[in-house]
Amino acid sequence: ETLAWLAEKGFQTRPSQTNFIFVKPPKITAQRWYELYKEQNVLVRWWAQPNVTEYLRISIGSEEEMVRFREVTEAILAKI
Repeated sequence: ETLAWLAEKGFQTRPSQTNFIFVKPPKITAQRWYELYKEQNVLVRWWAQPNVTEYLRISIGSEEEMVRFREVTEAILAKI
């Protein structure tokens, strides 16, 4: 569900069988997305490592946490 929603929003997604997903965010760098999420107290992972620097790791949380994640994502997309 979250994976499909992110794809609709322009994120490049990868199939996942785990409790987290890797996505390549649209429009701005993954590092900048990470910073913007952090400012809103939404924690995602970003690494300054080759092969993953363009991606975020998003853990799938509770329904409430995922609603908050979607709200913040929508707000970021509206600003960039």
